[in-house]
Amino acid sequence: MAYSLTGFWKLFWGVIQLFSVEVSLFSPLSLRNTLIYQFQVGDPTLVGAWFIEHYVLGYMFYLLAVAIELF
Repeated sequence: MAYSLTGFWKLFWGVIQLFSVEVSLFSPLSLRNTLIYQFQVGDPTLVGAWFIEHYVLGYMFYLLAVAIELF
């Protein structure tokens, strides 16, 4: 049940962000923007740099993770 609640909260806040922020959790650019923000402080990793270039694949993995958490 606790694992399903994490999926619910991601879905809940993602919908709120969808209506209040330009790039929400459900945007394909969300992972890319998060990685760019983190790489301003530290050096980019090999996987992180690859996900910046191929952000659609990271977006699909994120949606799959939320679906697994919900169900």
